[in-house]
Amino acid sequence: MDYRDYRKKYGSASQPQKSGNNSGFADRKPADAARQHPAVFANESATGSVTRHFTTGKKNNRRGTQSRNSASAKIVLTAIVALTFFLILMTVLLIVTSDTVWLPDYIAPKAILEAGTVSKLNASDFLVGGDHVAEFSDDTEYSLNHVGTYRIKLVIDGEKTYTTKLQVLDTVVPSASAANVTVRIGSVPKPELCVADIVDATNVTVSYRKKPDLSELGTYRVELLLKDEGGNEAVVESTIIVVEDAAILNDFITIEAGSKIPDVSVFVGVDGDGEYYSDIASQIDTSVPGLYSPEIIVRGTRYLVTIEVRDTVAPTAVVTPKVIYNDGDFPDPSKFVSKISDATQVEVSWAVTPVKTGKYPIDVKIKLTDRGGNTTVYDTYVTSSTDHTPPTITVLNDTIEFAVGEAYSWRNNIQVSDNSGETPDVSLDISKADILNPGIYYVSYVAVDPAGNETRKNATMIVHDNIFTDEQLSEACAEICSRILADNMSLIQKINAIYTYLHNNTTGVVHYADNSAHDDWKREAWLTFTSRNTGDCFAFASCAKALLQHIGLETVMVERAEYARQHGTHFWLMVNIGTDDTPLWYHFDATPMAWKFRAGDTYLLTTAQLRAYNQWRNDTANDPTENYYVYDEDMYPKSASTVIVNLPGIPVSYYQ
Repeated sequence: MDYRDYRKKYGSASQPQKSGNNSGFADRKPADAARQHPAVFANESATGSVTRHFTTGKKNNRRGTQSRNSASAKIVLTAIVALTFFLILMTVLLIVTSDTVWLPDYIAPKAILEAGTVSKLNASDFLVGGDHVAEFSDDTEYSLNHVGTYRIKLVIDGEKTYTTKLQVLDTVVPSASAANVTVRIGSVPKPELCVADIVDATNVTVSYRKKPDLSELGTYRVELLLKDEGGNEAVVESTIIVVEDAAILNDFITIEAGSKIPDVSVFVGVDGDGEYYSDIASQIDTSVPGLYSPEIIVRGTRYLVTIEVRDTVAPTAVVTPKVIYNDGDFPDPSKFVSKISDATQVEVSWAVTPVKTGKYPIDVKIKLTDRGGNTTVYDTYVTSSTDHTPPTITVLNDTIEFAVGEAYSWRNNIQVSDNSGETPDVSLDISKADILNPGIYYVSYVAVDPAGNETRKNATMIVHDNIFTDEQLSEACAEICSRILADNMSLIQKINAIYTYLHNNTTGVVHYADNSAHDDWKREAWLTFTSRNTGDCFAFASCAKALLQHIGLETVMVERAEYARQHGTHFWLMVNIGTDDTPLWYHFDATPMAWKFRAGDTYLLTTAQLRAYNQWRNDTANDPTENYYVYDEDMYPKSASTVIVNLPGIPVSYYQ
């Protein structure tokens, strides 16, 4: 079809609407028309139909428009769905965290604590005002000795629960001392063995800054990197001595008085295989300087080694001036000193024998001498005063009651004071009593002040017969258990209930008093349950033994090792919560402690926990002879290793 034929067929539909210079479609040349409407002329051929091509072009245009509209709709729909999901998510998060976001103004939104600075956290620590009672919810978990941020749920006034945060930080650099080690050629000791006495509130890892090559004999200096949970780092330099292979690497060592008994590795090396032949703790008293010769076994052969205990540290004490009353004699030199500190026994004497000059004050010198021969001299003085006023005795309990053969306590029955401000000497005059036979007797409390003035107050002593039967003791235990135990309690809960009953001085039956005889646990438990209600550690252990055995548990009475009794003895229990075939022994001690020594509940503890507590208590008391839980471990069952009850007050470093 040529241009003229096209005009004839489609001319009426293609007539121009205007004339003049603005030429219509009909006045244009085919080439111009093709450029203006390419869909009409694009594929024109001798056999093609212009009309067909024109129609196809319109369909393609509609499809393109629909495709674009569909894509736009999908984008909009996707955006709406995403926005809806975001709004739902934010709503859920606000609901879940609403207690944290909308806290009352009397609850701190966050508490920041340095690890190891406190041994116990109270819910009330998060209250900053208002008269409210706060408790932790049952599912609140945190650690005061591990770095982290913890969600703390507080139940306020027993009703509403709010969630706050506790952040535990560790900003203190760890410290340790060098532990020089000896190894056989080719052996590289673990880095932990090259340091000792690590001090940090959180866990500390030890690594070599550069792993040493110990392939040749000689002495090597190595650097150990200490890193705690807070990322704090410290470097300790230690020495490694490399020697040829031998059973014994060293047969003589020296330790300072009051130190721990050395591990056998000091003789055989950290890579050696040896052990002490017998109970080393019973052979060495580190509070007594001297030479000790224990035996060790290496590869089946016994060797004699020597440990020398030296005391090179001079004793210290607090020295206070004294008064000579009524122109009397000089006080004994021991009266001037208190809080003596030394690893060994200390003798107090005059450095120079004082002489009265008639003029006061008189200067005096007090000398402290320990068993190592170390001395310390303190200067102090005495003054003069006149005192004829006797001390005052206030009687709190005028009856002393106990059973035949039983130790008894009376000191807590009275309070004494004196106008001098010093504490009078007190005693109990029992010259008219027969404590070996039942009866009622009359005795006297006696107080004497530093000037020699004396006061007496009368009291009554009642001595009971101590005869009882096992059935009576069992009935007493059954009555107590009926009050403190329930059938639905687990074994651990029952043990906890017995511990709480005995340990708690507010609600418990036993109150601490140093009035126990240490020869018969059944009698001790019977007297404590039925008449006395007081007792020392032996009484607490005896009562615990009676109650634990009543619920079917096997127990063993444990006593502090004889060599560790610088501060007296101590009793506690080991209890088997397993079976005869698979025993699980744990330590149990219901005896109350002074607040500064409380690190947690002392029941169901492992031996490792007791060792850590011992060292922590020694450090807390600043007394290496405290030795609270030191015992002859070979004489008692081996404890289980799984921890059931934690001691939150003991820093992790004490378990290293």
